Amino acid sequence: MIHSKWNFKKAVLVAGAIIGATALFSFATMFLWNWIVPDLFGLRSITFWQALGLLLLCRLLFGWKSHSHYSSHSHLMKERWSKMTPEERKKFSHKMHNFHSAHSEWNNSEEKQHDEPSTEQ
Repeated sequence: MIHSKWNFKKAVLVAGAIIGATALFSFATMFLWNWIVPDLFGLRSITFWQALGLLLLCRLLFGWKSHSHYSSHSHLMKERWSKMTPEERKKFSHKMHNFHSAHSEWNNSEEKQHDEPSTEQ
């Protein structure tokens, strides 16, 4: 009985947090819209419910993913790394180091200054 009571309290807290966060984001959207868009584009101000609808529309158009694109690639890379042999890891690390060294503007500009002989006569 105590366990089900705790689950109910937890569910109420989670639902309250979701409703609170949604209301907060809706008010923030409404505030920013009403502050910026009418002066900038000459459009009307919006209400709380229109801001909520705008947030929902953005979620429908751009997706519901809560994790970042980077974290999904990071997870895949960790999985690939764990399946590599020590030789493959060493070869991969060497290739990545060479790639980053070759594509780093700051490193390249420093190397060019130190490595290139002077052309002045």
